[in-house]
Amino acid sequence: MLLLTGALMGVVAALGWWLLSKALKETDKELFWSGRVLGWLLLAVGLGGFLCASISHGLRGVKACSSCAMHGAGGARASQLPPGHPPLPGSAQP
Repeated sequence: MLLLTGALMGVVAALGWWLLSKALKETDKELFWSGRVLGWLLLAVGLGGFLCASISHGLRGVKACSSCAMHGAGGARASQLPPGHPPLPGSAQP
């Protein structure tokens, strides 16, 4: 779901960029300024949302990796291995 949110925010940022490029070609002052304001707003919100989703996705991966038995605090312990699993090299055997 987080990747979908990031992709949607990327599309919003692209829409803002497109609107900015179209607003610069306008000759009517109201359309020019409203297009620029709305384009910058969409671009800023889209890029901010994309960065937030990307950082959240990365931190979620780091958190998931740090809580697993192999990479968590203390490393792999024989008591955390499933029954019947051979002992890992370098682990203390009971």
